[in-house]
Amino acid sequence: NEILAVGPDEESYLDKDTFQNTYQDFVNRSSELGRTVSFDADMTGVDVRALQLTCKQLHIVSVRAMKEEEYDLPQMINGELTAIHLKLIHDSKESGKISVSVETNQYGKLTGEFMMNEERVSGLFAGVEEEAVSILKDASRRLTDKLLREKIACDPIQVVNGYLSSSQKTHEKEKVETRRLYQIAGIIISALKEAI
Repeated sequence: NEILAVGPDEESYLDKDTFQNTYQDFVNRSSELGRTVSFDADMTGVDVRALQLTCKQLHIVSVRAMKEEEYDLPQMINGELTAIHLKLIHDSKESGKISVSVETNQYGKLTGEFMMNEERVSGLFAGVEEEAVSILKDASRRLTDKLLREKIACDPIQVVNGYLSSSQKTHEKEKVETRRLYQIAGIIISALKEAI
């Protein structure tokens, strides 16, 4: 149970290799836990088959995640087990883009879209309802502080009351360093988790 609740921490976002190694380790530990639990005397044949299927699906999802750099990161936030969805784009016409989203019981769906151009981060958080917007304003302040502490320039991080539509584009010619993109993703997720 505890293993399943622990996704990568902020130190895991040093670069792509470090993050993916941590993510793969998490998947392996979760699969091992699944195999261990399947030998529990209280498990029925149906339960064991369902657990085996879940472990196979976890492996398939992890292979896709590593290739496409789109991850679901289980997190324990405010005593609630949830997953933060993270997507990084750094090798296409939308190079330097980071998208995050998390579904919470208390605040609903919280999303964020950020991009990096010329070593500057810009972006926004979006949520519906006053309480979600308040939390996201706190996340925006925390994110700005963390970026500045890491000497990463940033534009004001916007907060939108509503649903996020994919509107931000980066320059087609510019490629963003992968290591930097993962570092910024870790900072964004950390600020969001702290605010929630």
